[in-house]
Parts: sequence; C-alpha cells; structure tokens
Amino acid sequence: MTGLEVRPVDPSDGAALAAWHATYVAADRHGRPHATPYHLPELQAMVLNPGPGTAYEFWAGWLDDRLGDRLGDRLVSSAMVELPLLDNTTQAELVLGTHPDHRRQGHGSALLQHVLARVEELGRSVAVVMIAYPYEAPVDGRGHPDVEFATQRGFTFGLGDVQRVLDLPVDPALLDSLVREAEPHHAGYRFRQFVGRVPDDLLEGYGVLIGSVLTEAPVGDLDYEPEQFTPERIRAEEHGLAQAARVRHATVALDRSGACVAYNEVVVAAHEDGRAFQWGTLVLPGHRGHRLGLAVKARTLQLLAAECPGLRQVVTFNADVNAPMIAINARLGFRPVERVGEFQRRR
Repeated sequence: MTGLEVRPVDPSDGAALAAWHATYVAADRHGRPHATPYHLPELQAMVLNPGPGTAYEFWAGWLDDRLGDRLGDRLVSSAMVELPLLDNTTQAELVLGTHPDHRRQGHGSALLQHVLARVEELGRSVAVVMIAYPYEAPVDGRGHPDVEFATQRGFTFGLGDVQRVLDLPVDPALLDSLVREAEPHHAGYRFRQFVGRVPDDLLEGYGVLIGSVLTEAPVGDLDYEPEQFTPERIRAEEHGLAQAARVRHATVALDRSGACVAYNEVVVAAHEDGRAFQWGTLVLPGHRGHRLGLAVKARTLQLLAAECPGLRQVVTFNADVNAPMIAINARLGFRPVERVGEFQRRR
C-alpha cells in the first residue's frame, strides 16, 4: 500500500507551486537529456494568466516523513490537468510524474487513479497523456516502462511524434538558397513577419491558422476538433507569453486577397539557455504545393538570426507520419533526438 495522500495545489501559492514544480522537473528530466519542462516562472505565468481557452488543475501526492518524533511531508508525485474550455471539451490532457527517488512504489498509480476520477467528475470522457521514450524505440514505445504503465491502465496509443532539434546558427547561404528555390512556386503570394504581438490586421486570419493545426496535421487515432482562437483569446494568451518572458517570431504567407494561408512561428524563451521552440507550421489545404511550408520556415530562421543571434538551438515536434514536414525539417538541418507518444483513455 502506497500510503500516498493526494491533495490539490493552489497555483497562486508560490511556495506550493514551487514544491510541485521541483518534483515535476525531476520526473520529467529523469533519463531524458532532451527534456523540455516548463521553468518555474513560465509555469507561474501560464497558470496565473491562462486566458479564456484553458483551465488548469494541479494535484500532488504526499508522503509522511517521520524523523524521530517529528512529522513532515514530502511531495513525491505531481499531476497537472489541462482542460480546454472553448473546444475539445470532452478532453483532458494530463501531465504526471513521480520523483525518481520514489518510483516503482505505487505512488504514480495512486495519483493517476485520483486524477482520472477527477477528470470523470469534471465531465471529461477522454484523458490524453504524452509519454517520451528513446528515438530508437518502436514508434508506439512498446516495452518502455512508462508506456507499459499507461497501457496497463487503459491508455491506448494514438499518435507517435518525434522531437527534433536544429543547431544554430544555420548557414545563411543555405537559408538564402532555400528561399530562392521556393520563390518561383508561389508567385502571387507575399510574406509578413512580426515579433511579439500579432498585428491587428492579421489577428483573425492568424487565429484560423493556429486553430487548424491540431486537425490539419496528422492526428492518428486521436479525436480532435479545430481549436477556437478568437482575437480575444490570442490577445489574452499573448499577455501570458509576455509574463513568461516568451516572444513569438513568426512568418505569415498571404494570398492575393490578403488572407492568411500559411505560417510558421518560433517562440524564444528568456528562461532557456539559448533554446527556442518551433510551435507551429501550417499551409491551408487549398494552398499546398507552392512550397509555402519551406518558405515560411526558412524565412523565420532568417528572422531569428537577425533578431536573436545568440540562440543555439530550435526544438520542434512532428508527427512521425508527417512526411512532407519532416522532409522540410531535414533540409533545414533538424535531427531527431527522442520520440513522444500520445496516448488516450476513453471512459
């Protein structure tokens, strides 16, 4: 019997959130040289400025530590429940971990059981969890202990992703040649770039693009609907980005009518040591075949080189079956370092 006591964590309590974060980071980094956990200031900004699209709950598993005649508590496992509010409202995304010093003692099972009951109480019928495993492992992670833990508790494999990294700087001559190579294929399109806030005149179109990524990219056996990114939601989430010291760098392709039809965005995080994150790339279906994906990615890397010359790496994730995007990334110099499987459990 684990003896674990599960309690909610108040994210507005700085000390409580810091204790939760310490266990979350220790669990996330265990055996993973390429892990990308949130830094504490980023987590604080995210949960205290969530915007209208998402709500969060935090839970922790505590053990009694008896030291002589003194009684104390030790936070040994952590869980975050992410709840979409405007779309995909049957879903809940879970982030769970147990401190490496306390694994294999039943604490993760006890916390997961509690969190799944809470998800059901909230009326969510699908729980989704992402599990990392080595790149050399099978696409579905079969045989990895964390995957076995999840599948034995009712989770099934939905989609395999690959984490890729691009070491910077990229040769400027390579980026110039890729931009020139793509140009003859998209005559009539033009490009806009921005750093930070989305320009007012692009807000609605940009919202359509970023809201479509979840369903236009391969989703495997997962069941998603397009996300609703209204101008109000984008502005609210930009406030959270600013509080987290994260800055969006983006390239948008516009068609002859001025509509947004493709984009690429990379977020530069002040709390990272020279590492940035490529969040999304999409070309709307009616505009594919014009090498816009290559164009927006290469142009964003040019923007990063000009704005943030000290960056050392860009991190991205792609579905393992997204061959066109993987091919573009390979030409830019991205290399695979880890797999991440998306698993779901239906009630």
